[in-house]
Amino acid sequence: PYCLYASDSQILRFKTQLKDWAEASRGAIAAFVVNAIAMNGGSVALMMIDGISVKFPNNQVKNAAKAASVFAAKALEIPEDELSDKIVPKLGFNREGEKELDYGSRTFKITLMPDFSLTIYDNDKQKNIKSMPAPGANDDTVKATAAKKEFSELKKQMKAAVQTQTNRLEKVLMNGRRWNVDAWSTLFVENPIMHRFATGLIWGVYDGNKLLETFRYMDDGTFNTVDEDEFTLPENASITLAHPIEMTSELVAQWKEQLDDYEVVQPLPQLSAPMIKLQSDEISERKVIKYRGTMVKSGKIAGIAKKFNMVRGEVWDGGSFTIFHWVDKFLNIAAQLNFEYMWMGQEYNEDVTLGDVIFYTLGEEGEVQEEPKPNTIIDPTAVPE
Repeated sequence: PYCLYASDSQILRFKTQLKDWAEASRGAIAAFVVNAIAMNGGSVALMMIDGISVKFPNNQVKNAAKAASVFAAKALEIPEDELSDKIVPKLGFNREGEKELDYGSRTFKITLMPDFSLTIYDNDKQKNIKSMPAPGANDDTVKATAAKKEFSELKKQMKAAVQTQTNRLEKVLMNGRRWNVDAWSTLFVENPIMHRFATGLIWGVYDGNKLLETFRYMDDGTFNTVDEDEFTLPENASITLAHPIEMTSELVAQWKEQLDDYEVVQPLPQLSAPMIKLQSDEISERKVIKYRGTMVKSGKIAGIAKKFNMVRGEVWDGGSFTIFHWVDKFLNIAAQLNFEYMWMGQEYNEDVTLGDVIFYTLGEEGEVQEEPKPNTIIDPTAVPE
């Protein structure tokens, strides 16, 4: 019942509690509470579940969050990515990224800045102030106390929202998930938080897999080309983040120069994203053999697996395993990273010998395969760069 009726700030406090339970070997109660939080149905609650499903130190809790997200998407009859779009909170900000906090006798305008920080403007004194003041003698004590607390909670909510959306957009940069014009506008123009993301990124208009044009979304609501000409979005445009691997080095350099000129800091490393182009001799029998025999520290592999939310393969006797799967449900593919073996609790500096990378189609329920069937293996050259 607490989860059903809790406020957004109360729901967010649960994240620390979930970690405490997980660390105390009470994963079952934490997993149960994750489902109860999902039943809250609010955008902040569902956003938190979405974030836990991607990144959480305890697999039992993370898997419970994944199941809750899948259940919610099925209940709404929409893809999970589309559900993630719908639950991005606005946190009370209007379209311009402003909200007002009321002390009764005076009010304060809170503005969401491009770097996701919050500024406070005292409407009475007509100047910016560094922090919310203590309630005064002329203030409504109840309103002022609530407003001051709301601002404190708002900072925590903003931090959580920005982290979750950064993770989501980094995934989009890798898989190229598209939006039509209406869906893109709803998410990136009308939502004040996503608006701040949108103005710091370079977008592409596509025809199938072909990049037709790149553009920037400006603070004034217009669209700009790399030559700083005004750009009109085609009505039937298919839009996603442009990846530098799709652009010429000259175009990337021009966009970097424009962002520097406008003193825009990208909210995620888009134009500096690492690029690896496979050569023909690095592919054999529909496998990537580029890394075969390479020695890597176990801690490096574990760190990459955690960062990209990879699925560990089957654990054998003695706690050893030989596979990590990178999964993308939007593309409906997985990349299987094979290695000689690792084991639970392995030291960071242990050497591990890498094997091949195999791309394959996910199972009907989105599950990974330890030994992909021949008809599910995808030639690496057929996978989008």
